[in-house]
Amino acid sequence: MKGFDDENADGSKNDPAKTYSCDFVIQHGVKEMKSMEDIFVEELNKSLSLKVDLRTYEDFVVKTEDGKQYKLNTLGRIKLVNPLLISVDFTDNPSMIKPARLAIEQSKLNVTPRQEGAVLYISLPRITRERRENMANVASKKLLNEYKKALNEVYSKYDREMEDHEEFQKIMQGLLKEKKALEKKAIMMIEERRNKLLTEVV
Repeated sequence: MKGFDDENADGSKNDPAKTYSCDFVIQHGVKEMKSMEDIFVEELNKSLSLKVDLRTYEDFVVKTEDGKQYKLNTLGRIKLVNPLLISVDFTDNPSMIKPARLAIEQSKLNVTPRQEGAVLYISLPRITRERRENMANVASKKLLNEYKKALNEVYSKYDREMEDHEEFQKIMQGLLKEKKALEKKAIMMIEERRNKLLTEVV
């Protein structure tokens, strides 16, 4: 099975489905599932947060009249002034402030930039409770479904590749128990993060 060492726990090089101990296989499967949990937690903290993700603006593409495209962070210095205000300093590229402003105004970012000299200031809209609840519900459902799918893929892989193991049933019972525990933990984490989102002050 991919991910296992070339040699098994007792040093032989036979079919791992038959030679790895039951506990070793379960530990390996749990390790894979835990790596999925790490990704889930990272996405959860990113999705259910009121903090501005500057990458949205850093990676924003500005198209010039001659058809060229530039990421905003290559044209100006982007800074979070406060939780509701972003500045983009075009001192080094003053000629690019106009196309950048137009691109932002015409985008789906739903913001209106204000120019002061060579700097654009972007005021971010306050997030209403209704929008927070919608954001929490949509993101929570999407994240949980993706996480469950990832866990199921790990579980199914062992179901396929370990079916010849003499302790196959025990292995799958152990992995199923861990999978269910991680899913239950994820639901609790989502609810905790959701409650925090709804009471967070910007």
